[in-house]
Amino acid sequence: MAVIEDPLKYLVPIWIALIILVLLFKFNNWVDSKPAKKETKSKSNKEETIKKVDQASEDSLALKKKEEAKVEEPVPDIVVNTNYLYDRFVDNPTVDDNYDCDNKRKDIFLSDEESESIKNKKIQIKVQPVEELSEKELLYKKIEAMTSENMTAREKLLEEFDALPRNTKLMLIENIIQRMN
Repeated sequence: MAVIEDPLKYLVPIWIALIILVLLFKFNNWVDSKPAKKETKSKSNKEETIKKVDQASEDSLALKKKEEAKVEEPVPDIVVNTNYLYDRFVDNPTVDDNYDCDNKRKDIFLSDEESESIKNKKIQIKVQPVEELSEKELLYKKIEAMTSENMTAREKLLEEFDALPRNTKLMLIENIIQRMN
């Protein structure tokens, strides 16, 4: 990382830029605070505008009175039925909605009796009784199972070894002896 030998050389332009920005913001705020000037009109123009304003205010008062009269009239409550599907297919079905379907379509759904029979059917699940054994007894049983598995594996290996020819048996024994040393 380079060492800056003359920091004032870099700080002076930064400070000047900051001062210029502050002055610009102050000027902008000053301009925004001043009201906008309107063009001056002649007296005849002023009189015409006053008449127009008076006429507009009278018109607005008349409109307000009319709106108040309208507001005073009772407005009927609008009730929106949000259950369109129920109204359409249950209460007021159209001609297109009324049709008889064939028996195949009706058989797809369960009848009330079938659903009740399924619902009320008692199901019995058969479970073998759990033996309450202590941890030691469970451990002994696991050890016995493992040793019996080992014994069966040993017997199987010995049977396979006996089935091998004599030369192969000698080579296997030599390899075992070499690995032991």
